Amino acid sequence: MNERTIGDVIRDLAGSTTLTSFARWPPDAFALTSVLLCDSGAYRQVVSPPEGKVWPPSRDWEKKVDDVGARWRRWGVGKQRPPELEALLTAIDDARDARLSQICGLAKWPVCTALLELHAMADAACVGVGIPGGLQSRDLFFYLEANMLLRTTGSLAKQATSRVRVMPKLRTPQVGISLRSLSHHLSIDRSEVATAWYWHSALTPPDGMHLNVLILPWPLKIEARDFREVDGPLDNMDLERFGFQTS
Repeated sequence: MNERTIGDVIRDLAGSTTLTSFARWPPDAFALTSVLLCDSGAYRQVVSPPEGKVWPPSRDWEKKVDDVGARWRRWGVGKQRPPELEALLTAIDDARDARLSQICGLAKWPVCTALLELHAMADAACVGVGIPGGLQSRDLFFYLEANMLLRTTGSLAKQATSRVRVMPKLRTPQVGISLRSLSHHLSIDRSEVATAWYWHSALTPPDGMHLNVLILPWPLKIEARDFREVDGPLDNMDLERFGFQTS
C-alpha cells in the first residue's frame, strides 16, 4: 500500500486538488494543516527542528502571525488578501507529491515551516470565535459566518464533518507536546462521535470574573491487572444500556 501524500490529504478534505478553498476560509486551512502536521508527526518540529534549523524563525514571529491573522479575517469580507499567504500556499502546493513521512526531514523543512506558519495564522485569525463575548465589531461578518457554521454543522470548517471538525478551544496544554500544543483558539476532532458546541450570551461573565474548570479522568492510571473475567452480567449493570458482545 502506497503511503499517503500531501496531495492525497488535500483531495480527501476538499474533494479536489486545489488549495483555493483552504485559502479563503481560515478554519479550512487550520483543518488541512492540522491533519498534515498530525499524521506526519511534524508538529514535533516546533521543539525538535532538524539540525541547523530553529523555530520560531524570528523574534517578532508571533506579532507577524497575529497581524496576518487579523488581515486574513477581513479578506473574506472584501479586504485585500494577505500576500504572505501566497508564499505559504505555494510551498505546500509544490510539495503535494511528498509523502507524509518526508515532511519531518531536513529536505522538506520549507514545507514543514509553511504548514506551521499557516496553521498558526489560521488559528490567530479565529481568536474569539465561538466564545461568549468574543465577537469583534470590526470583523463582525466573519464572526457571524463562523458562528453560524458552528451552530448548524457542528464545525467551523466547511469540509464534510465526516472527515474533520474544527472546534473552538479554550485552553492550550502547558506541558508535553502534541498537536493541541500549537494552537490557542482552534482544535480539530476526527472521532466518530458527533460533537456539538453550545454557548449562550447570558453565560458571558462580568468583566474581571472568570471560572476555569479542569476535569480529570479517574483513576489517573489503569493497569491490565485491574481487569478480570466474570461469568456473566454484574449485579449493578444496567442491562438496557450495557451488555456483553462477542466477536
